[in-house]
Amino acid sequence: MLDATARRRTAILVVDDDTEVRETLADAVESTGRPVFSAANGLEALQLLQDQIPRPCLVLLDWHMHPVSGEEFLRTLHSWPDADQIRVVIMSASARRPFAQRDLGGVVAVMRKPFGIEDIAAILDEHA
Repeated sequence: MLDATARRRTAILVVDDDTEVRETLADAVESTGRPVFSAANGLEALQLLQDQIPRPCLVLLDWHMHPVSGEEFLRTLHSWPDADQIRVVIMSASARRPFAQRDLGGVVAVMRKPFGIEDIAAILDEHA
């Protein structure tokens, strides 16, 4: 069993409003032995991060969600004093990259959906 410090160093937060995608990603992360938490949208993710889960080392963040989008999640996260300790991978099915024009501190990668489990494994190996 991982102690609290180890859980913080290895935990991954999956945020996606598509239940099937969220569960598939969570299962893929869990199969690597890392602790995984999941949220159905940016609001739920922020609530989890407030006081319910350890700070993850990486957030896999869907960009287009309701009621709180990936962009709104990042905007709120950036106001937190420890935001620089949380790395984010943006996931989007959009061929356009409207987020490329914005200041997205903490974003370490952008993945275009659909992607394979091997792509997630590579991201985890590189950033988690």
